[in-house]
Amino acid sequence: MMHKGQRIIRWLLPALLAFGAGLAPLPAQSYLEQEVRPAEVDRERWAAAKEGIDYGVPEPRQERERSGQSENQRGGGEREGPQAEAPPSPEPWVGGETAALLLRLFFWILIAVFIAVIIRYLLGLKRPPGNPSIEKGFSSGIDLEAIEEDLPEVKLEDFLQQAINNKEYTLAVRLYYLVLLQGLAHKKQVAWQKDKTNNQYVQELSGTPLQADFRRVTLLFERVWYGDQQIDEAAFESIAPRFQDFAQRIQDLKPDYAQ
Repeated sequence: MMHKGQRIIRWLLPALLAFGAGLAPLPAQSYLEQEVRPAEVDRERWAAAKEGIDYGVPEPRQERERSGQSENQRGGGEREGPQAEAPPSPEPWVGGETAALLLRLFFWILIAVFIAVIIRYLLGLKRPPGNPSIEKGFSSGIDLEAIEEDLPEVKLEDFLQQAINNKEYTLAVRLYYLVLLQGLAHKKQVAWQKDKTNNQYVQELSGTPLQADFRRVTLLFERVWYGDQQIDEAAFESIAPRFQDFAQRIQDLKPDYAQ
């Protein structure tokens, strides 16, 4: 047995040494000088390995999102988180009943204003109320209504002198004021209309050198005519020059200011 084992060892040892020499690493220069040859591929094994793999074009992102939404709608896929609640709308500053009440109140105020305007027009209240003692008539018999109806053609100087002679000084102030309006109408500075207010005549003189003084004369006339007391001779003599001076200014008005 011993001899047989030794013979086996002597036979295997040279074989193992030869095999080890074949496995030794090649020098780097020898490896680089080797010829590169394409490796042989087993086509049957490659066909079996790639079976079932999809090499198609990837699905666009939008299509994937739509597909995901469809899955969510069907109950599959991820569920969306809770959405934030919308902020509550501001409440109106007045409630429905209050708004309706205010609307009705505004409507009735408009009706009341309209009725008041109609009554004021029908009763002739566009002018301030005159002096009650004057409205009853004058001892001189001067008819102011008839004078105002035909003011541009009436000779007011005769009526004015008659009122002064009869010591009806309040009436004389009224006639002085009509003299001024008549002169302004003749000079084309105002358009005379019986129903116009005194302030309208003042506004018509806007832009002329007469407006400021005519406004002051108008205020003086209104204090006398719409006052509660008759003026005496001394008071009349103190204010008459104001009307006389303004009447003279109208007479001396240059053509440049005439319309």
